[in-house]
Amino acid sequence: MPAQSRTHGDARARGSLRGPAATRTPLDDFNDRIDRAAIDPDDPDGPPRLLTAVEVANLFEVRQRTATFWATSGDLEGIKGSRAYGWRFSVANIKTFAAKYFTVS
Repeated sequence: MPAQSRTHGDARARGSLRGPAATRTPLDDFNDRIDRAAIDPDDPDGPPRLLTAVEVANLFEVRQRTATFWATSGDLEGIKGSRAYGWRFSVANIKTFAAKYFTVS
C-alpha cells in the first residue's frame, strides 16, 4: 500500500485548515467548560445547577477565597446563603464575569 499523502481529510483531522471549528474562541471553550460543570449528574436533561465557590475557583484556577472575594466585592454576582450554605453562582453570571474580566488563552 502506498504511503498516504497529505490530503484535506488529513489536514482537517489535525485541525490545520480553516473551517467552522476555527472560528471558536478560547472564551467559547471556557463557556463550554462552565456548561459542563453545571450539569446535574442526577438530572442531566434538567436545568443547570448553581455552582459553589469551590467549583468557580476550580474553573478559573484560583483559590476559593479569591472567588468569594469577587462575590463580596460585587464583581461576580451570586447568592449568599447561610454561613454553612455559602455562595452559589449561576452559569449566566459566571459567563458574564468571564467575558468582562478575563482573557482566556
